[in-house]
Amino acid sequence: MDLDRTAPGTGRYRVGGPHVPGPRIAQAELAVALVDELTTPTHHREQIAVAE
Repeated sequence: MDLDRTAPGTGRYRVGGPHVPGPRIAQAELAVALVDELTTPTHHREQIAVAE
Protein backbone atom coordinates (compact mmCIF):
# COMPACT_ATOMS: atom_id res chain seq x y z
CA MET A 1 0.00 0.00 0.00
CA ASP A 2 1.26 3.41 -0.94
CA LEU A 3 0.06 5.82 1.76
CA ASP A 4 0.25 9.44 0.62
CA ARG A 5 0.50 11.80 3.60
CA THR A 6 0.34 15.00 1.58
CA ALA A 7 -2.70 14.36 -0.63
CA PRO A 8 -5.88 16.18 0.37
CA GLY A 9 -8.88 14.13 1.37
CA THR A 10 -11.91 13.94 -0.91
CA GLY A 11 -14.13 11.71 1.24
CA ARG A 12 -14.30 9.12 -1.53
CA TYR A 13 -12.66 5.72 -1.46
CA ARG A 14 -13.14 2.21 -2.86
CA VAL A 15 -13.40 -0.94 -0.79
CA GLY A 16 -12.09 -4.28 -1.98
CA GLY A 17 -11.82 -7.72 -0.50
CA PRO A 18 -8.44 -9.00 0.60
CA HIS A 19 -6.85 -7.50 -2.53
CA VAL A 20 -6.07 -3.79 -2.72
CA PRO A 21 -8.34 -2.17 -5.37
CA GLY A 22 -5.81 0.50 -6.30
CA PRO A 23 -2.16 1.46 -5.97
CA ARG A 24 -2.43 4.29 -3.46
CA ILE A 25 -4.57 6.06 -0.91
CA ALA A 26 -4.32 9.39 0.85
CA GLN A 27 -3.87 9.28 4.60
CA ALA A 28 -7.05 11.35 4.95
CA GLU A 29 -9.04 8.81 2.87
CA LEU A 30 -7.81 5.92 5.00
CA ALA A 31 -8.91 7.79 8.12
CA VAL A 32 -12.38 8.38 6.65
CA ALA A 33 -12.68 4.71 5.67
CA LEU A 34 -11.74 3.59 9.18
CA VAL A 35 -14.17 5.97 10.87
CA ASP A 36 -16.95 4.97 8.45
CA GLU A 37 -16.43 1.29 9.24
CA LEU A 38 -16.34 1.97 12.98
CA THR A 39 -19.49 4.07 13.02
CA THR A 40 -21.46 2.06 10.44
CA PRO A 41 -20.01 -1.45 10.24
CA THR A 42 -20.63 -3.14 6.91
CA HIS A 43 -17.94 -5.84 7.04
CA HIS A 44 -17.95 -8.39 9.82
CA ARG A 45 -14.99 -10.70 10.43
CA GLU A 46 -13.59 -9.93 6.98
CA GLN A 47 -10.34 -8.58 5.67
CA ILE A 48 -10.91 -5.52 3.51
CA ALA A 49 -8.70 -3.14 1.56
CA VAL A 50 -9.33 0.49 0.65
CA ALA A 51 -7.93 2.71 -2.11
CA GLU A 52 -8.77 5.95 -3.88
